[in-house]
Amino acid sequence: MYKYNPDFFIPNDIDDAKKIILTNESIGTETRWEKETEWTINFLDNFCEIDQSSVFLDWGCGIGRLSKAIIERYNCNVLGVDLQPKMLEYAQEYVNNDKFATIAYQAAFSSLPMDFFTHSLAVWVFQHSPYIQYEIPLVYRALKNKGCLFVLENISKAIPNHPGGAQPFYDDGIGTKSILEQLFALEGYGQLPLKYSNENMHKNSWWALLSKSN
Repeated sequence: MYKYNPDFFIPNDIDDAKKIILTNESIGTETRWEKETEWTINFLDNFCEIDQSSVFLDWGCGIGRLSKAIIERYNCNVLGVDLQPKMLEYAQEYVNNDKFATIAYQAAFSSLPMDFFTHSLAVWVFQHSPYIQYEIPLVYRALKNKGCLFVLENISKAIPNHPGGAQPFYDDGIGTKSILEQLFALEGYGQLPLKYSNENMHKNSWWALLSKSN
């Protein structure tokens, strides 16, 4: 039996949060933290127009791994959204910048500004949610026209299962790519490069660069 467990990713401290956000995967959390962050920020730098006036929506921000890197490179504003209050609490400490603000996941559905953000990213996020048919349209509406969305995740969904379930994660069969492509224009598509991952992660991941066109 499968039942979504929203409390699966509650961290005990920042180090624990890092291990939840980027699991070991035979590479090591710290190595992934360094390599994947570098690749993602360089990717955005190469393919998106970003400057100090940009406003990012970091959907599923965790403790602000990418928010911090974006602010450090561009000195622009970032709003982080996450399901777990503890993640948001640690994000304020980790990012430690007045260009960064957070909003709770539940509050985002009623108070997230629409047609406001120039860029958004959802990295290893949609794969864990049974509600992407609501989340992706919300991100779409929050972006300005011609706004850019970057997504990175597993090929298969990995929704956390309730305690005592037959397996810790399950796939609900609701494909992220199909919902994205109903709303956004696809600008680019690929896999996490082997240089920044390992063979298993490379084969079982995908990224997409998308844009909003009203």
